[in-house]
Amino acid sequence: MAKRLDVLAALATRLRAATAARQWVAVGRIDSDVAALLAGLHKGCPLSGAEQQAVDALAAVHRMARESCAEEAARLERRLTEMCAHRDGWMAYAMAEYDLWEQRP
Repeated sequence: MAKRLDVLAALATRLRAATAARQWVAVGRIDSDVAALLAGLHKGCPLSGAEQQAVDALAAVHRMARESCAEEAARLERRLTEMCAHRDGWMAYAMAEYDLWEQRP
């Protein structure tokens, strides 16, 4: 029982830290670890009250991580849309700079 509690607490801590640091690759790996753990919990002994509380705490951290990922995805979508909208101007500027560079002796 203590081992499962430790694993649940460690996953919640790692997920919280990776999300706060915006380490999205790590968040994805930890999410996979959470999925594997939860699949295993359903096959094992029933959860104790403390373990259920730890699962609930992990679920709360997981919701926070999902919300942060959604916010980051929306931010990236806005940035890509902005870049796309200004692409012609940036290309013209880049070509003008390239032309100046080509004219150098």
